[in-house]
Amino acid sequence: MPVNYQLKNLRRLFGEGTFLRPATGEGLPQATGKIARVTRRLVAAKDADSQPKRTKLLGGVPRAFFGEQPPRSVRNKAVAAQLNTIHLFEKQKMRLYYGAMRDAKFKKYVQEATCTRYNTDAHLIRLLELRLDTFLYRTGFVKTPSQARQWIYHEHVLVNNDVVSVKSYRMRPGDVMSIASHHVENAFLAATDCAQMRQSFGCGASWIVSRNDPAGMLPWMEIDRVGLSAILVRHPTDEEARSMTRAALFPYIRDANLNPHAAMRAYR
Repeated sequence: MPVNYQLKNLRRLFGEGTFLRPATGEGLPQATGKIARVTRRLVAAKDADSQPKRTKLLGGVPRAFFGEQPPRSVRNKAVAAQLNTIHLFEKQKMRLYYGAMRDAKFKKYVQEATCTRYNTDAHLIRLLELRLDTFLYRTGFVKTPSQARQWIYHEHVLVNNDVVSVKSYRMRPGDVMSIASHHVENAFLAATDCAQMRQSFGCGASWIVSRNDPAGMLPWMEIDRVGLSAILVRHPTDEEARSMTRAALFPYIRDANLNPHAAMRAYR
């Protein structure tokens, strides 16, 4: 059986505890009695084992050092090595989340974000969300980002009635993305399968799993699910961009928990 290296990398970087699990469904008969108690105990033990184990930090550094606030600079090689590891993992997470892009390409986005006068973390997420492959994936017409890139490579996607075969094409406010006429039937079937897949996970069409949004539409785009088209109304705000760091990656990750600040520090 071939090894799914993409899924293997996802589990290595994001951890087992962040993966989506299909919903059990409402109204189904629940098991009772001794068998149900044993089953719940086994599931709880498995969940506890899947959580990353806390290991003792090198150099006697307190665990509060790695809290929400960025750590202060210290002259300690052990701490520097741990910070470099954290920054590398966060960078690899973002590269894998947004299309497994090359390091040189991701570095260009980081350099462009650092040149802005506003919030650099939110601006980096904004640049990545405006990519054509990410925009197509957010519409819900495709199941995975890989499928979105495949449609773009095969010239099934139009922007302002022009064929665009570059996945990193940056959408601008007012741009209209649509599906080519020769691919409409297959796209409709794919969009239906995508909606059924998200419903099986109990997440509806929402990108933020913790917020049950029945519409599932991001505020900066307007989606025509009948005509299989979408319009970029405006750029995402800083708050909206920061909220996408907790977005799901269907059908794999329940909460990406991205850290753009740590990912950007990997290039310093």
